Amino acid sequence: MTEVVLVVAAYLAGSLPFGYWLVRIFRGADIRTLGSKNTGATNVWRNFGWRFGVATLLLDAAKGALPVAAALHWSGPLTGSIAGIAAMLGHGYPVLLGFGGGLSAWSRQVVVEERRWMNDAEFLSAMTVCRLLPGRGTHASAPPRS
Repeated sequence: MTEVVLVVAAYLAGSLPFGYWLVRIFRGADIRTLGSKNTGATNVWRNFGWRFGVATLLLDAAKGALPVAAALHWSGPLTGSIAGIAAMLGHGYPVLLGFGGGLSAWSRQVVVEERRWMNDAEFLSAMTVCRLLPGRGTHASAPPRS
């Protein structure tokens, strides 16, 4: 039962649309109508500057790292892997925004870093799942050059 709670919590943590909330609260705009139309750090950075971009990046990184760390602490490596995938899915398909969110690039990177000891088969499986998600790619996932 603990594992199910951790994985669901990871998805919900991943679903927190920090980019959307930051832009909506401080600029009164909907980031989903601008640029690449996703809520991630890169689109926020490109449309509202580095301060909003970095804040979104840090919050998105935390929502990828914290669920994995919690799952590793309270359950173990398998649950940590599944929680990481759940957090990435939550970022890309957040229930709070009707399942349309970011590219999961920063959340995915933090999850991978958090799980450095993951074996090759687990890593390839996790990355394959993320790459197969429709409309989710990493080609535009780096912060813009200033």
